[in-house]
Amino acid sequence: MCGESDVIEIANQEDIKYIVDLRVEATKSIIQDPQVIWAHFPLEDGKENQVEMLKQAIDFVSHAYEQGKQVILH
Repeated sequence: MCGESDVIEIANQEDIKYIVDLRVEATKSIIQDPQVIWAHFPLEDGKENQVEMLKQAIDFVSHAYEQGKQVILH
């Protein structure tokens, strides 16, 4: 995972089109580009019963990978 400034830099350098944001506090993508898909799967540190949310995040990343897309975890 990387911080906000890293996300912007890497997304621009590597032409990333998928951002998976795991931060609870996130409300929108830090990259305002309609071609970049932002997926929010808020995982709270120390909270129990987050398995389903984690599965959704893994499925999203797996699907992107199968399509040959690069993903940033944030």
